[in-house]
Amino acid sequence: MSSPLNSLDQTVLNQPSGTAHQRVPLQTVYGRKTLFDLHQDYERSLELQDTEASYTLKAKLKTALIRYTLPGWGLPIHRGKATLSQTTTGIEFMKQISLLQFDQALNVQEQVFRELGLDPAAPVCRTNRSMLNKLLEFGRSQPYWNATVGSVQAETTPRLLVVTQKRCKHWHRLNRADISSSLKAELDALVSFWQFQRCPPLGETSRIRLRREILDLLGWLHRVKKVPVLDLSLQILIPSEAVHEPEAAHQVRAMTEEYLDWLHVNISTHPSTHRFAVQVLIYLAEYIEYVHS
Repeated sequence: MSSPLNSLDQTVLNQPSGTAHQRVPLQTVYGRKTLFDLHQDYERSLELQDTEASYTLKAKLKTALIRYTLPGWGLPIHRGKATLSQTTTGIEFMKQISLLQFDQALNVQEQVFRELGLDPAAPVCRTNRSMLNKLLEFGRSQPYWNATVGSVQAETTPRLLVVTQKRCKHWHRLNRADISSSLKAELDALVSFWQFQRCPPLGETSRIRLRREILDLLGWLHRVKKVPVLDLSLQILIPSEAVHEPEAAHQVRAMTEEYLDWLHVNISTHPSTHRFAVQVLIYLAEYIEYVHS
């Protein structure tokens, strides 16, 4: 049976090759599209509308991104009009920003405004906020956005499929009694990363939901795949080797596809259920890369 993600407009697991960031093979599995790809797609759409106007809009968008947004993710801040070299560096930097990260771009931009000492109500802030909003609106209209980010807000708890007027229960979820002390320490460190180290940090509702998704995955490994409780860990979901080795990354992909097929048959056919399962692995891969970088 094919993966349930095939029911989406475009799946995370079956996107065309050639758009991945080669340094991290996991991104070739779960998150091929980056801000760089989205920016290119948007520029092409502008060029199809009006060549003269598109030049101005593209220039304003680059300013909104390179000067007022990307510094929130680590691009050096510069004042004044960007040089050609700075623009080139900024565009290349976009390849490091996943769509999951870019979904929080407005919050990041506000942080940059504050760091630059700008009044959020000032015309320069309104203009650059508007340009960023246009790119976000365009991105959210693309099929690959739903596959990678989802059409729901980051703080939304997934709705489970209602069967015979009763909510579908994730009976496979790992119980508190099954969580070893070592696994609890790993989960606590992961949640702490999401709250304090990640930029931007995840809200409390998102952290709770994502932790629950991980317990679902681990519970499936234990109850269905018969992995002993003491062998359960975050590393069993995404080994550190998968951050750099394509073969290990594809083993993660195979496990994910098997889990999604099982969810489809036994838990829910709702796309959001499958999307959240993939999203948590993207967030976990981000953490594993951070720990082993």
